[in-house]
Amino acid sequence: MKSRAIQKPELTEEEKRQPYAKYLNRQPATPAKEALEYLRSRQEIPVEDALLAENGNMNDILKDGYMKCEYGVCTLPNGGGYVAMLNKMPGVTFQIDAEPLSAPQPGVVCHFVREMADGSGIELRSRFWKGYQFGPDGLFCAMGPDTPRETLDTLLGLAEHNACEMANLASILPSLYAEQNIQ
Repeated sequence: MKSRAIQKPELTEEEKRQPYAKYLNRQPATPAKEALEYLRSRQEIPVEDALLAENGNMNDILKDGYMKCEYGVCTLPNGGGYVAMLNKMPGVTFQIDAEPLSAPQPGVVCHFVREMADGSGIELRSRFWKGYQFGPDGLFCAMGPDTPRETLDTLLGLAEHNACEMANLASILPSLYAEQNIQ
């Protein structure tokens, strides 16, 4: 896995006085061992293990338990790409806000949140469909003959971004929530 430097913007004096400023200057959290192991392997999963309309398995993420590939990327024959990541977030709870749900997207992402079986927090199962869009009949590939095809490197970059971002959120959300007394 390539190490990516995170560029931190300079905080204004007003921003520095905010109670959440300490979260902006801390060392980023390390992604889960399973995510790092997968990212280091740089292996594509079989296309048939991806959640795709073409595979007829889109609703499988709603089933109890885990899927065969909770971590994985694959380039698709149509030029698109698929990314699957699982991020456990102990101490985090969730609420659903229906207002972001209708925004148009050049690619499609689904974050499926559920409580962990042991009750210690949540897990966030993320799925990305690069080159796809939603239309009147559901998810469809929007790749044209002149559209650049997704590559293993770009898909692994997205998977790494997801693993790092969610590890950071998991490391700050419980204390941020408690400190801010968010209702």
